Amino acid sequence: MRGNPKEIFILVNAAKCSGRGILHGFLSAVGDQADFRLHICEMSEYGRKSLADAISSNQVDGLVSSEIEDVSLANLIERSHFPLVIIGTREHCLPRRTTNMRIVTLNEQKLASIATRPLISCGRFATYGYVHFRENFCHYLSMQRELGFYNALKHAHLEGISYTTNLPEEKSDAQQLGEWLKSLPKPAAILVGYDRRAAEVLDVCLQFNIRVPDEVRVIGIDNDEIICQHTKPRLSSVTTDNIREGRTAAMELIAMLSKKNPHAARSTILIPASMTIVERESTRVLSPGLTMARRAREYIEQNANRAITVKEVVTHLGVSRRLAYLRFREFEHMSIHQAILLARVNCVKRRLLGSRQKIGTISRDCGFDNPNNLKIVLRKLTGMTMREWRARNARPAQCK
Repeated sequence: MRGNPKEIFILVNAAKCSGRGILHGFLSAVGDQADFRLHICEMSEYGRKSLADAISSNQVDGLVSSEIEDVSLANLIERSHFPLVIIGTREHCLPRRTTNMRIVTLNEQKLASIATRPLISCGRFATYGYVHFRENFCHYLSMQRELGFYNALKHAHLEGISYTTNLPEEKSDAQQLGEWLKSLPKPAAILVGYDRRAAEVLDVCLQFNIRVPDEVRVIGIDNDEIICQHTKPRLSSVTTDNIREGRTAAMELIAMLSKKNPHAARSTILIPASMTIVERESTRVLSPGLTMARRAREYIEQNANRAITVKEVVTHLGVSRRLAYLRFREFEHMSIHQAILLARVNCVKRRLLGSRQKIGTISRDCGFDNPNNLKIVLRKLTGMTMREWRARNARPAQCK
């Protein structure tokens, strides 16, 4: 007759891509263990309390956990004797727990070193930069990845520069980060500690009119699809083998439970760096024609409130008129003149909805010196006069 099943707990931050990978790997390894009763605790206040209550009532037979920030829970686990596996980078975690414990960690330095190589192979950049994590608890991990970044540069006989901030993590450093990015000699290649921070870097580039990937190329770590697919531009990133991390942790726990040797010395299992680079628009080299068309489009949109000409756009591009015409139509599917006209009309529409200014004033402010020309253009594009368009599209008054 079988005894009672073992109460096995895993504490993980499933809100993060790395946490989900760890959980996936853990479950795939312990799924066939019929004598285990699994308890999945989220790295939240409720999840940590649930685990603490189970430990206090002696209901835990084994635990796999990500690194623990909560001091009271860490102290409780440190005084326990059940088999324990910690997934993380810091070998000095829970220093008083000297037996019946394993630390499973990826080779973060090697991982970041490999992640830096595609930036090096893209060509010669004026700057190679690393952007640190913001979270204080992740400082050690961020430092490990920074070391890997510099090791790769050193091997290629290159130098780098790092960005960090003294601002508290709950306060935005967008202005500070933007000024740093703006000051870098261009083109610049930037490795960011992980994807969520890389998304912030891309957002700041957008705010400061720093063109990605033309002026700055950005690559993150973790390949969190939810983040990478929804940045502008989409974020290139490096996959981390968190599934293997979770699977290894589970196998180590199973081994400790089967040996029943609570006095085995703690040890560290270093998982070799195994990864792939998922390239997206934040590092992808664009064709010269597409780059030219985008530069023209950006210039037109930035100057839509004044009477710019096709000649001015061509001069800005620094190419022949014919080449500018051909490439713009190839990628934008309209002429430069049509794009200018459309940008001016969009400017008019925004002003019609956003203010009660006179139509003549709006017309001049959006590059139409003659209001009659605007009337003709708007009627041709919308089938309405400006007053009709404003009346039809105005937002209804809010109830107070």
